[in-house]
Amino acid sequence: MVLVTAAEFIPKFKALFAQEIHGANPSVTVNTKSIPSEKVGKLLRAHAVEAGPNVWLIRAVKNGNNKHKIKISTAVTSFEHTEFEAKLAAVMKAKMQGLAPTKKSMRHAKATTTQS
Repeated sequence: MVLVTAAEFIPKFKALFAQEIHGANPSVTVNTKSIPSEKVGKLLRAHAVEAGPNVWLIRAVKNGNNKHKIKISTAVTSFEHTEFEAKLAAVMKAKMQGLAPTKKSMRHAKATTTQS
């Protein structure tokens, strides 16, 4: 797991979509959870403690087997959380626009038969 600042997280997050892992699913997973400020890594601890008792830990994982997973994380204060989530959502929407729509099976389609 690589802990980076919030400013470094977005460019690295964009790069996760472009990286290719041999034999892996091309999906990227994002998790968010609230943690106490004291548990944040040394890189961001001073900023997190002065911001308040809790911060948001945001993790992104490029899926692969255990050896080849790529993980990045950052800690964001509650004041910056809404703005950061908006930036993250914009990146995810931009990456998802290139995907093909899924085909729905006939099992889930509405019945079109008429009864007499």
